[in-house]
Amino acid sequence: MQQLSLSVALGVMASISSAVSADFDAIGITPEDYKLVTAETPWGRGNRKKVTTTLEALMYGTIDQIGLARFTIPSEYVAAVVATFVAPINRQVACAFIAEAGKTGARAMDLAAQGLQAQTVDSTTPSQLFALVCQLTDTGADSEGRKAFESRMAARLRKAAVA
Repeated sequence: MQQLSLSVALGVMASISSAVSADFDAIGITPEDYKLVTAETPWGRGNRKKVTTTLEALMYGTIDQIGLARFTIPSEYVAAVVATFVAPINRQVACAFIAEAGKTGARAMDLAAQGLQAQTVDSTTPSQLFALVCQLTDTGADSEGRKAFESRMAARLRKAAVA
């Protein structure tokens, strides 16, 4: 069984990012929305709705495009979207906006370890989501973030292979 490495996961997010910036209409956002989310300008309270809506479109864009029902996505995926699209100055705020809006499910590893469905486990808190974003952006070859991510994903893949 192959292991999902951090570099592969980040490569996938980069690919999604380039596809999104090529066709904003397909996921229901404007170039201005995208610029707000990705800009180095600090957000204020007045940006909460627009930022949350745009990040939600980035997270669910593909699912929405093919007409599938939305489901609660694991917090690792939400963290990857934040790490990919949001400028470092706004990542902590993005985590608060998204987690408080109830757009973050439990961590995939918590679900796998407990054998539960997303609805039966508490959502990830803003601080837990921010910790995941920090892990994803700690990408050195021997970094703790890389090791933690790859360990979680290897355990998740082992669990999926058994099921």
